[in-house]
Amino acid sequence: MEQSFGTKGLYSVVLKTTYDIEDLGVEEGEVIASFDDIQIGGLDELRRIVTARGGYGNPGWVTWDITKELNLNFSQGTFSKKQLQILLNSKNGKIENEEGLIITKEEKPSVVNGKINLTEQPVGKVFIYFEDGSKQVDISKQKEIEVDKKVELVRYEYIYSKPSEIISVGDRLIKGYLSLEGRMRLKDDETGHTITGIIKIPKLKLMSGLSMRLGRNSIPFVADFTAVAYPVGGRGAQKVCDFYILPEDIDNNDIMIESLR
Repeated sequence: MEQSFGTKGLYSVVLKTTYDIEDLGVEEGEVIASFDDIQIGGLDELRRIVTARGGYGNPGWVTWDITKELNLNFSQGTFSKKQLQILLNSKNGKIENEEGLIITKEEKPSVVNGKINLTEQPVGKVFIYFEDGSKQVDISKQKEIEVDKKVELVRYEYIYSKPSEIISVGDRLIKGYLSLEGRMRLKDDETGHTITGIIKIPKLKLMSGLSMRLGRNSIPFVADFTAVAYPVGGRGAQKVCDFYILPEDIDNNDIMIESLR
C-alpha cells in the first residue's frame, strides 16, 4: 500500500542570493534571511495548457501541459529588522537631518513667568492651543515661548538626533532572483512517524508587499511574504521546484541534504 503523509506547514525557510548584493554586503549563494515562525504557508502552481488543433471540427491532436510559475506565500507575526527589510524588498539607511523629523505634542504645559518651556528643540512652526479656544503660532524656533494665558495643547516637530535607521518602501533592494529552501514535517498516516520534507526553489522573484491592519480590535501585526518561482532547465526538462522526502527527521541528526544528490 502506498504511503500517505500529512503536513502542517513550512519551517526553517531560508532565502539565498543568486548574485552579489552590495547594499546587504552579501555574496552569491549566501543566506540573506531565514524564517522560522511561519503561521500560514501556501504554494499555488500556475499552468499553461496548449493544444494543437486542426482538420474537420478543429479537434485537438497534441496537448502540452506547461508549468509557467509557482506562487508562494506565507505569513509571519514576528520578524527582525533585516527580515522586515526583505519582506518589504526595500533599502535601508541612516536617518539624517530632516528625515528624522518627529511630530510631538505636550498637553497642559506649565506657564511660569508668562512662558512655557518645551521638552524638545522645535523645528518650524509651534502651534499653541489655549484653554479658551484661541490659538497662537510661534516661529521663533526656541524652546522657551511667551504666552499670556493657560495652554491646553502644544504641537510641533523636532529632529530626533539619536542614531536610527530608515527603511524606504519603494526603493527596491533586490532586483534579481533568489533561491529558497524550506522544510516541512511529514507525518506517516499509518505509523505515526515524523520525517522531513524539503522544498527547493532555484529561481525565485521577490514580490513582497506589506499588508497589515492596525487598531484597537485588530489582530497583532502580521507580515505577508509573497514570491513567484520560475522554471529553470532546458526545453523538455524544465522545473520550478524540487520536493525531497527523507527517511527520517533530520532535525534530530546531522544528515545533510547534499547526501541525496
